[in-house]
Amino acid sequence: MNKTLDYHVHSKWSLDSVLNVDEAIRFAENMWVNEIAFTEHLDFGFPEKESAIINIPEYIDDLKIHQTTTNIKILKGIEVGITESNLRESQRIISNFDFDFVIASVHANDIVPFCSTKAKLYYGDRLLETYLKHVLYVVKNFDNFNTLGHLDYLLRYQNFSISDLMSFKTLVDEILGTLIYKNKAIEINTKGYTEDNFRDFKPVLERFCLLGGKWITFGSDAHKSASIVHYFSETKTIINELGILDFAKYSDDRWSLLNY
Repeated sequence: MNKTLDYHVHSKWSLDSVLNVDEAIRFAENMWVNEIAFTEHLDFGFPEKESAIINIPEYIDDLKIHQTTTNIKILKGIEVGITESNLRESQRIISNFDFDFVIASVHANDIVPFCSTKAKLYYGDRLLETYLKHVLYVVKNFDNFNTLGHLDYLLRYQNFSISDLMSFKTLVDEILGTLIYKNKAIEINTKGYTEDNFRDFKPVLERFCLLGGKWITFGSDAHKSASIVHYFSETKTIINELGILDFAKYSDDRWSLLNY
């Protein structure tokens, strides 16, 4: 049986999750998952000041204990939501702790959370462009990460399609090109995937591969156990169609393909 991994899972260490680490591990074992990265939120100033800052030493110690209870490889990860004002502090925090895996994400800028009604009211027709420009700012200026999380995040909450996103070709190419130049991965985030929409992200992945990208990580963005590795087997067919043989795996400071 081929191995599988999930590089984006939130436990109760995240503000918006009640999933116990034990429960996540047991579910992953039953699903024959070989690696799981707990990537708890670190968002200075989002959604409110000080609201998504965890006790990192306690979190890491907790995962170290759980690493001794299972044959699954458990990665000590973090999902960092970057804004202009928190980038330097976020970079410092990541440098000070021994994380195995870091997701760089965009949830907000210094003005609004991008998922909010306020964002649409504030930016109007400029919202998608503003969001992509902020993603570009993040990938250019933030260095201590492994994969870019959910590039299609805005599409979950605002009335935009992948076609709308891809219409900003210059911005998208610059984002993807920066990831490739820095040897970073892009994430397929399967949160909310169904039979009707699981292929929607393919144009972004196709462009990433055409520009020379090699590393695609899979993350369920699970906040409950049943969502771990959600729609992974179906979505893997997409990267296979693009000539990518398998999940990207990160270990010992280098990328490889999981089953090769």
